[in-house]
Amino acid sequence: NVDLISKWPHVIKGKTFASHEINGQVEYAKLSCTGDGKLCLHYFSERKLPPDTCIIQTEDLMNSIRTSSLAFLELGIGNSTLGRMYIRLLPGTAETEQFKGLCTGELGKCYLNTNILRVKSKGNIQEHVLFGDYENNDGSGGKALFPGAGMWTGDYKIPWQEGVLEGLQFDGYSKAAQFYINTRNNPGNVVNPSLGRVEEGLQILTRAIEQFANIMDIRIIDCGIVLSYVLDCNNGHTKE
Repeated sequence: NVDLISKWPHVIKGKTFASHEINGQVEYAKLSCTGDGKLCLHYFSERKLPPDTCIIQTEDLMNSIRTSSLAFLELGIGNSTLGRMYIRLLPGTAETEQFKGLCTGELGKCYLNTNILRVKSKGNIQEHVLFGDYENNDGSGGKALFPGAGMWTGDYKIPWQEGVLEGLQFDGYSKAAQFYINTRNNPGNVVNPSLGRVEEGLQILTRAIEQFANIMDIRIIDCGIVLSYVLDCNNGHTKE
């Protein structure tokens, strides 16, 4: 991995970006550090960089990107930020690799600016919230972008608990990027297929679906992954 310690002042100031070529166009993703020490890689996009920017080649971060199992989705409505959810992904599946790629935009498409599509079974123990149509943003699209995604060839069963991410098993390739987040515990039942589980911030989603009448006004305003090491934001040293 690239030595980020020498570049740490730029990370703290929001002036460190990773560069990556997507469909022949160079795009940039900001690196940031949260107050509790998560080093985050945000989504790639075409952007004007601030003065004195520090550029890191994505290849220098590739090991951390590939081994990361923690993604984030930040929700907002209008010009207001509601908060961020961190999602721990199941390892080693085409569907979770695709999810990561849609959080970072590495696949040429991104979850950024997609809205909540609907709340299913609102108010009961099977309540879950649908996201992920990067194509049409209305539930009709979200086709697979990663080889094998949507085939669900492994064992994806986990207990139905609040925060579990559920794939759309019967829509295959055409909606493979869409996913549900379960918001209630459902004892004795399982989720199949599953992508992972919200590890932090689920209350942001549950509050939002209770507070706002038009659920489709809530959208993803930031997304990305947490790199596989966690840093002390005061000095850039790893917490090993």
